[in-house]
Amino acid sequence: RSPATALVCLGGRDRRPLVTTHNEHGVSVVVDLNAGFFTPRLATERLRVARAVARDERVLCLFAGCGAEALIIAATTACSKVACVEVNPVATRCLERSVQTLRRSKGDAAA
Repeated sequence: RSPATALVCLGGRDRRPLVTTHNEHGVSVVVDLNAGFFTPRLATERLRVARAVARDERVLCLFAGCGAEALIIAATTACSKVACVEVNPVATRCLERSVQTLRRSKGDAAA
């Protein structure tokens, strides 16, 4: 689907923005379904990438979107830092909300 094509709500009231929280490997990821691409089918790939991160490694996530990869890496590894680059301001706000949730659940050192 193209970003210009809005999702059609099949049940309940039509909501804009259509924001939800996806839980993956114990990490909550905030996603705005109208403003970007997200698929839970990549969960195994995200975990595989996170397992490849070494202790004290610094990680840069380009085109981070809502930050699912970065959040999984920050929550499940002993990396020293995770930085994200994303041009979509809506996705960036979703990532910021997810980071706040991760910090509350794991402590400031985890995010």
